[in-house]
Amino acid sequence: MIENLGSILGIECKTSQTIRKKDVQGLIHFTEEEAARGIVFYAGQDIKVLTDKILVCPFNVLV
Repeated sequence: MIENLGSILGIECKTSQTIRKKDVQGLIHFTEEEAARGIVFYAGQDIKVLTDKILVCPFNVLV
């Protein structure tokens, strides 16, 4: 989790090449309860919008 000026970002990392909502239920719950946003880094290739508050990004966007 990263907090900056009142904004909260929850972060998860997964080794899977696919991400489904059931894989990140904790992050979904967190973003709903805390009015936060989330990002999931994974081993896949595509950037995707998982929910209106959660973005899924491949690890390679970091390097």
